[in-house]
Order: sequence, then C-alpha cells, then structure tokens
Amino acid sequence: MGANYKSRLVLTMSAATQLCEQLGEMIKFNETLPENAEANAENGTLKSDMLVCDARRYYLDLRENKRGRFLRIAQTVCYTAYEPHSDRHPSSGNK
Repeated sequence: MGANYKSRLVLTMSAATQLCEQLGEMIKFNETLPENAEANAENGTLKSDMLVCDARRYYLDLRENKRGRFLRIAQTVCYTAYEPHSDRHPSSGNK
C-alpha cells in the first residue's frame, strides 16, 4: 500500500453512495452554523456521525480549531461473531 496508506479510504460503490449522502448532511449542517459556533471543549467537535456499510464503520467528525473547520473521516473494520477466533475481551474481564 505504500507509505501513505493511512490517509486512504477503501470503500465499495454502495458505501460511497451512503457516504455521499452523509457528506451532504454535514455540508447542510455546516452552512447553518454561525461563524464561531460553540464546539465541544475537548476536541472541537461540532457534529459526529457514524455509517455502517459492508462490514466497515465510517466515522465522520465535523471539527473546528484555530485554523478553521474541517471534516475528519475514519474507517474501521467491524468484526462479527461468525469469524473464527475473533473473540476479544478486555484485560480487566467482561463488564
């Protein structure tokens, strides 16, 4: 994948369609915000959404910092109980 693999998203066309819809909603939300909107004090988050498609989760975070607003998109893989040896437990035990 190369040195810059962390900055790439891999998605199917069905996921791309859903992601486009979510992006449209984020754009509409951003347009309704005033210039200096109140952001979450911890990380500057204005709005967060999650999309689950094709055994993957996509996290969309609209954030603001001193340089301006930006959209952060992260991707993770969902593990199902049907995969062999996929059980994961916290070291402190089950809660």
